[in-house]
Amino acid sequence: MAFTVGENYAFEDVQKRYKSLKPSEKGLTQGGFLNPSRGSPSTLIRAIFARREINGPLDNLLFVSGDNVYRNYLNRLGKVQRESSPFLYFKEKNGSWSYIGLSKVDRLLEPGSEELTLLLDEMSYTLETVGEEDGKLLWQLSASGEPGFIKPRKLEFIALLQQDA
Repeated sequence: MAFTVGENYAFEDVQKRYKSLKPSEKGLTQGGFLNPSRGSPSTLIRAIFARREINGPLDNLLFVSGDNVYRNYLNRLGKVQRESSPFLYFKEKNGSWSYIGLSKVDRLLEPGSEELTLLLDEMSYTLETVGEEDGKLLWQLSASGEPGFIKPRKLEFIALLQQDA
């Protein structure tokens, strides 16, 4: 029971299919952005579940915030990048999870970096600071004046993904 790119799945169906594909591994959990949601820098990333309202409309970019010593997003995604390890990538769409594909991390980018600005410009998007909260910048993704995030958010880094790895 494999996943089909572009198909939508209920999370329970994703769990069952994953378990049938990889019976020796732990299953996926609904909480968290990365699966597993916590771990040391060496913890394997099995899947990523990105919410469109928070992460925006661009399927090839993950806008990451909320990293800490328990989650280790930067270190774990950096390890995935160095090892070219693939993971399942889903984005929420109308209450279900749309399978984007087997993905790898191509690059990790800083918000506001020239490389990210040029990449977004090619896609007719901008990422700008729009304020500050708790001493951290708030960022908003936009295209043609329309917001890409439901509300501005703090960002630590952005992962550029390569699909169908």
